[in-house]
Amino acid sequence: MAKEFKLMEVLDKVDDAVKELKNNDELRAQFKKEPVKTLEELTGLDLPDEKVKKVVDLVEANIDDADVDDKLAALGDKLDDFGDDLKEKVGGFFKKFDRD
Repeated sequence: MAKEFKLMEVLDKVDDAVKELKNNDELRAQFKKEPVKTLEELTGLDLPDEKVKKVVDLVEANIDDADVDDKLAALGDKLDDFGDDLKEKVGGFFKKFDRD
């Protein structure tokens, strides 16, 4: 018989699993291949099949958020670099007209 878990306990375990998956590429690859097995190993949860799918969906959504955050951070870095390059070029352009 499966142990009964309270909602907050499940959410805490899922949150911990998401953190582990975000920080471990190998574990994340394993999760993508075998989400139920990996999730059960990470959390110790043995939930009924209909509930496991919902938990897997929740974890997948949170992992995908990490990918979006990483992409946005990279885009922000590129925009910062572009801004720095633009300032340098504009500053150099105006130095040509500086007659001090």
